[in-house]
Amino acid sequence: MKDDELLDKDQARESLGGIGSTKFYQLLNKGELNAVKIGKRLMLRRSEINRYISELPPYKSIKPEDKP
Repeated sequence: MKDDELLDKDQARESLGGIGSTKFYQLLNKGELNAVKIGKRLMLRRSEINRYISELPPYKSIKPEDKP
């Protein structure tokens, strides 16, 4: 996989764990993901997806004894 590889929206969504279209467009509209347009096609660079994933915070579970 090349970092400069372009992915269409379906490939990008799959690379992000199979997120739905609504969540995908929310991330774009909030500026958390940056896309490019080629003609009418919305594309994301693989490097952009890798950047987004690397910046996600770690999951922190709440232990039952920590719940209010």
